[in-house]
Amino acid sequence: MNRQLAASLSVSIVYYNNDSYMEKVLEKIIRPLRESGIDCFLINNASTDRTESILKSHISEEDEHIRYLRSGENLGFGRAHNLVLETISSKYHLICNPDIIFESIEPLCACLDYMESEPSVGLATIRLLNGDGSLQYANKRSPNVLDLFLRRFMSRESAPAFIKRRMDRYEMRPEGYEQVVDVPFVTGAFMMIRTELLKAIEGFDPRYFLYFEDADLSRKIRLAGHRTVYFPGATAIHLWDRAPHKNLRMGGILLKNMFRFFGKWGWAWF
Repeated sequence: MNRQLAASLSVSIVYYNNDSYMEKVLEKIIRPLRESGIDCFLINNASTDRTESILKSHISEEDEHIRYLRSGENLGFGRAHNLVLETISSKYHLICNPDIIFESIEPLCACLDYMESEPSVGLATIRLLNGDGSLQYANKRSPNVLDLFLRRFMSRESAPAFIKRRMDRYEMRPEGYEQVVDVPFVTGAFMMIRTELLKAIEGFDPRYFLYFEDADLSRKIRLAGHRTVYFPGATAIHLWDRAPHKNLRMGGILLKNMFRFFGKWGWAWF
């Protein structure tokens, strides 16, 4: 057990109908967390597939720090993560996706050490790789209508040069992914946050069912006077599904929450 890490960090992961890939990745997530003694909350968001049975099959009676929660309904990403707000007492809390793979606890240790050394940082994310090992361009500028439209309806590979430059700007490619950089919109796939701060801002805005809750949380943290930062000194694999591009229903949810985000913070067109 890594006593320092266990005392400093807690983790929550939300699952909803993820049985298509859980068998491949779940043990890779649980094993390093189990060995470190970190309090880890596995939240089943009222799944209707085999998610519940798979989760329970990977948790034993000896797993005192691996906790299984089930919501009575599908609460959405943010509200489900908020379920643990009153329970956690760690210094830092990690919010991550169920399709994240840690080869060890080293990425968590490195990110935590970075935040310990930088008191101004309220939220940090790390270097994320696709399943094939290629870099995932997950850092984003603050959302605006033009950039969201281009991402939804255009392919970067086939776009004209001036459109490609615009898309690259939104993904912060000119800043690069080899150095620490402040990121206005941190991906919800991996968010390490100071727990006291997360509680002070009351976690995710529950009005977002899915999508834009991470952009909203990033903005709330910055408005509270803290930095939101990309730290490349730690790496994990993220098996990104790009569901809005494959599913009309998910695309509709994204559009609805885009209107909610701009309605709350003001419309930014470009």
